[in-house]
Amino acid sequence: MVRHSLNYVSWKLRKVVAADLKTIYAASTVDEAQIRLQEFDDKWGADYPTCAREVADIWRRTSDFRGAQMVFCDLSSPKGGKGFIRSLEDVELATLSYAEVKALASGNPLVIEKAGVDAEVAKLSTLFSLRRNQRYVNESEVGRLPMMIEALAKKIALYAQDVARIEPQTMQGIALELAGRPVTGPDAVGEVLRGLVKAAKEEVRTGTRMIERVVGRFGGFDLGILAARGEEVPNLYLSGHCLYNAEPYQTGPALVAGLMAALESVSKHHADGVAQLEVRRKRLDDIRLELARTFEHEGRLVNLLARQRELLKQLDLDKDEMGSAKVDTEEVRQVA
Repeated sequence: MVRHSLNYVSWKLRKVVAADLKTIYAASTVDEAQIRLQEFDDKWGADYPTCAREVADIWRRTSDFRGAQMVFCDLSSPKGGKGFIRSLEDVELATLSYAEVKALASGNPLVIEKAGVDAEVAKLSTLFSLRRNQRYVNESEVGRLPMMIEALAKKIALYAQDVARIEPQTMQGIALELAGRPVTGPDAVGEVLRGLVKAAKEEVRTGTRMIERVVGRFGGFDLGILAARGEEVPNLYLSGHCLYNAEPYQTGPALVAGLMAALESVSKHHADGVAQLEVRRKRLDDIRLELARTFEHEGRLVNLLARQRELLKQLDLDKDEMGSAKVDTEEVRQVA
């Protein structure tokens, strides 16, 4: 087409003329292309009137096509051009083949219909692909959620038993048992906890790589300490059916506050678990409901794919389907 118009141009000037032609068909808007077309005519129309008329005629036919943005041809080498690429707002993801561009330039109304069909197929095919991918994710999650819900329900039951064994404590009346010896009062408790942490830290520094042992009782739970070589501060914890870690501190008052917070966290763990269980159960119900729903555009997409095939045959493009969407009708029905 456009390359054919260069046959009317002197061989020595073809590259120069081709460069000016590129400014027309690389324009981002129709208005800009019209300006470049006029500039081309002013520059070359007198010397190569046939070429100028050919270019103008091709542009008139292609720019009248609804939604056209540009026609571009790599003309840097007349024998090695890459061919036409037609970019259309209505086609979006579709890429027209060379045969389709020929039909487009002829003004065939079926091409206009095909462009609209291709555009809608591209949009619905994208939605279909997203739905198919999400369906795979949902099916995987549905397979995992029942086991996660069961495990969480068991954990909540253990939390509930720990909540039932709590012996309430207050900061001023705090009391614990250490090596069978009762210790009461925040100052005394803080002092023994500080000594316990200091001794554990020294033990892992000079000998054992790690220690984990129960050292007493607090608030209805076993009181333990965990220390490992390389860690700065040993960690106190409460042990019932589950473990509840206290924040690692080194001063007496901070250790007392951390131990009280660990005891209070028992009820919080239970409440958080119950809330999380409700979320997971709702999530499972929502996903199952989503999986039971069909693709809402199934019928429309199936009909469009059928019409697309008809248009390909009518336009003699059924052997070159670069512009058709790669979504199989039967696949749509199965996944939907």
